[in-house]
Amino acid sequence: MPRTYVKKTTHGSWSKVAMEEAVTSIKEGRYSIRKAANVFGVPFSTLQRRTSASEDSPVLTVGRKPVLSLDVERALATKLIYLSKRGFGLTPKTVRKYAYQYVSAREIQHNFNIQNEMAGEDWFQGFLRRNPELSLRKSEGLSRARINGMTRDNVDQFYEQLKKLTIECNLEGRPECLYNQDETGLPMNNKPPNVVAQKGSRDVVSLTNVERGENVTVMACVSATGAYIPPFVIFKGKRMRAEFSDNMPAGTEVCMTESGWVNEEAFGKWLKHFNKHRTPGKVILILDGHHSHTSFATADLCERYGIEVLLLPPHTTHALQPLDVCIFKPLKSYYNSHGTSWQHSNPNRAISKLSFGSIFKKAWDSAATVGNGVKGFEVTGIYPLNRTAIASHKFVSEFGPNQDNSSVGLNDVSPEPKSPEQPPNSSQLSRPTTTPETSTSHEDVRSLLPSPAKITPMKRRKTIRPTSLVLTSPENISHLKAKAAETKKRIARVQKKGDIKKKKQSVNIICDSSEEDEETEEQKDEDETESVCNFCKMSYNDGRSSHAGDWIQCQKCKLWYHERCVNAFGRKQFVCGICMWKK
Repeated sequence: MPRTYVKKTTHGSWSKVAMEEAVTSIKEGRYSIRKAANVFGVPFSTLQRRTSASEDSPVLTVGRKPVLSLDVERALATKLIYLSKRGFGLTPKTVRKYAYQYVSAREIQHNFNIQNEMAGEDWFQGFLRRNPELSLRKSEGLSRARINGMTRDNVDQFYEQLKKLTIECNLEGRPECLYNQDETGLPMNNKPPNVVAQKGSRDVVSLTNVERGENVTVMACVSATGAYIPPFVIFKGKRMRAEFSDNMPAGTEVCMTESGWVNEEAFGKWLKHFNKHRTPGKVILILDGHHSHTSFATADLCERYGIEVLLLPPHTTHALQPLDVCIFKPLKSYYNSHGTSWQHSNPNRAISKLSFGSIFKKAWDSAATVGNGVKGFEVTGIYPLNRTAIASHKFVSEFGPNQDNSSVGLNDVSPEPKSPEQPPNSSQLSRPTTTPETSTSHEDVRSLLPSPAKITPMKRRKTIRPTSLVLTSPENISHLKAKAAETKKRIARVQKKGDIKKKKQSVNIICDSSEEDEETEEQKDEDETESVCNFCKMSYNDGRSSHAGDWIQCQKCKLWYHERCVNAFGRKQFVCGICMWKK
């Protein structure tokens, strides 16, 4: 735990603002140094030193100087910000290691730990205080596909396609006719929140339903004016019950699928649900490229309803989808909060399909606000149309390796690090008495930190849709129709081959079973023919063997005996005397 030093004297406790005003009053000739010190409450000696020093002179500070100069720390902070924007942010422990490598390579006097080869926690906390633009943030995972798909060319093509479609449909200035639809998953479980507990507690628990709840899919839709279509909820299962719709938001429709996720059939039901509640006339519906959205049945149904569907570019929904940007995150946060409250109020019950509606309604009413809906379209640049609405840091793939004037990598550090002399106890902190830092270039610290090369697209076997697409265009509908017909033919061919293969397999199974039966009977006959009584040594084929009665087999050694020889007439279980003696 880093130390927080508390000053024991009032030395240096004056205000910087008061000191600046005192210096200004002296330079303007309003007060003398002694008078200004008394009026503004600052030390006379400090005020005298500051008024007599030139503007280029460094300002002396109280306390020990930091190991790295302020210029080097600013260069380090700039590099850290650059790496975080690229998706290669460093952890505090890694920064401390690089700081140790830097001072060791340049033989700068330091008090870092030689055994661990890293700067201390105290130094890192002071580094953050001296560079307030830095802070520790929880990073979110961003797949390589999203990094490669989020480019300015794809975004500009989407905006151009949206503008063209809006003009063709004569919907300019009509935000009530512009919709966005997406789905998200809510588990039938509550996520434990942060709670107040005893300081230092190791195991703090919170009551939950199960370890991992069953998924419930919620399909939401909002217009650019903040008007919401009633939600569409999908439960996992086959049998629908009317009670599943109890306590749901007004107008909510519920359906069932085997997996609990949306499929082509469920999306067709949602389109009918959407058509009942949408603005009359032609509308534009913005969707992602999920397979249930891109089928011929979907395009044909949208064409009949007068819905123009515009697909977002692949792997850009985290920046271009209004529902993803402004609504789903608060919806899940409110759902977890209300779910935890419900679970604590009902400790002997579990969140089920019957109780899901009451929890979801509270979360939906809190998250699905007009302000969130309008803000979602605004920050994504969809309405009003703004090509510069997406922040530059969203385009991670466009950051080049030299955009921060840094060198190529860690291997370019010069001179090579020199290991300081080890003290008698290596766990102690050392202070090498070497030449202090004199002139250090900003490039030195930047070259120490890693500078990853520009991210290049992955080689894919499967081709993906390159940019946005109007699903309901005549060209695309004809293409989807031909593709659906070809798929139907292919399925028919596969089924036909499967039926023929099944028939062949059934014939082979019958033939194999008959051959196995014949082999079993032959083997049985051979075994019986070659058997010899282990008592009288008379074979099965010997004519005299028939006078000795039937045969019986020992359950232990599996050898055969005449019933007469071992006096085992009519017995079903038999163990010979040899096996009994061995036992």
